[in-house]
Amino acid sequence: MTIKLVIFDMDGVIVDSEPFHEIAKRKILHELGINKEMDFTWSIGRPNKEFWDRMIDAYQLRQSPEELEKLQYDHIVEQMRSLSVSAMEGLSDVLQWLKTNNILIGLASSSNRYFIDQVLNHLRLTECFNFTTAGDEVSNKKPAPDVYKKVLSEAGVLAKNAVAVEDSAAGTFSAVAAGLTCIGYWDPKTPFQDLSLTTTIISELKQVITVINEMINPQKA
Repeated sequence: MTIKLVIFDMDGVIVDSEPFHEIAKRKILHELGINKEMDFTWSIGRPNKEFWDRMIDAYQLRQSPEELEKLQYDHIVEQMRSLSVSAMEGLSDVLQWLKTNNILIGLASSSNRYFIDQVLNHLRLTECFNFTTAGDEVSNKKPAPDVYKKVLSEAGVLAKNAVAVEDSAAGTFSAVAAGLTCIGYWDPKTPFQDLSLTTTIISELKQVITVINEMINPQKA
């Protein structure tokens, strides 16, 4: 298999931001006077706008989903900065290996451009990605394939020559629907995510190097 491009999801793959999303959502709801205990697991990997649309309908909130989403992102970035959150362990080694082997690096996220830029800037990873696509730059966010198709188009790479790294059911479905081979990144904090559509499942990000090596040179696997 010829691999020319590897595309990463952002939340939960390059940075462990998922817990901050839940904290931010709870904080905003509390500020709006909503203190009901909720299960947020259904929203992992899905567009934040979808979550806020539901909250607006359920509690007749006056704010727009865009306003609430922006507030959520600001809360998360504030938390990440105050706690000096770093990129996922092993990511720097993977990115360096890909660069050394002349494999393009992309990012496909359902998060908005504003948030992606804030996170990459905080992690000092902006220059590491050749192509990045945000959820607000396509017609349909994950689990639709739009974000992946846009990265492929910008990179000029066919889906058969690209690999995705995803940690959620929605993200996996998005990548596979776009025609990509998908590596599932299993996080013990979200073990309920269905990664059955992935080619293989890893538990450490640095294993991406081994998996891709085996895809390129199957006879050596």
